[in-house]
Amino acid sequence: MRSRNIVIATVLGAALLASLTGCTAEESVTEKLPTGISQAQREILARDQVGFDEYKEAWANYALCMENDSGYRVSTPIPDPISGRKYAWEITMIPGAQVNNDADSECQRSELTEVEHEYIRQFPQRMDPVLLQQVFAELDRKGISYTGNEKNYADFFPDGAEDLTRAREIGAVVFDQATQMFPGVSYWGAGF
Repeated sequence: MRSRNIVIATVLGAALLASLTGCTAEESVTEKLPTGISQAQREILARDQVGFDEYKEAWANYALCMENDSGYRVSTPIPDPISGRKYAWEITMIPGAQVNNDADSECQRSELTEVEHEYIRQFPQRMDPVLLQQVFAELDRKGISYTGNEKNYADFFPDGAEDLTRAREIGAVVFDQATQMFPGVSYWGAGF
């Protein structure tokens, strides 16, 4: 009888703990996601790992969403050496098409945003290492301060509220060096 009471107490304790934490064994990560995201994005997020292949799949779903009567065309994405691990792309209006101004934000939210956040959480952004060394050299040449511990663009602005002049100077150096290393590419992500 005593062992039965211990089992019952253990089960009740576990149930109480689950109710206090608001989580059950059956509850999945995808059930905690915001409303308005697609089933495809939910399925990607339910996988054990969200790597580049999953990010690429979510981006393709985003691009397909944009093709559906948005009035915009999405360029072929390029791996962005500044933000690292993510794509950069351009969105252009289709001449003569009726434009849905909310399409980009709606399609990103529906198909890409949550996957992108999880992808970057699992695989933190890193600026292209050769580009980063060129940026450091140019910052030295121009006398602009940095720590040398930066791994991506956002690291140059740890407080998020930097001196505007310094921020512009660093931005110009990063984008100039990226353009020299990757000629012909006219658009870049910011890496935030």
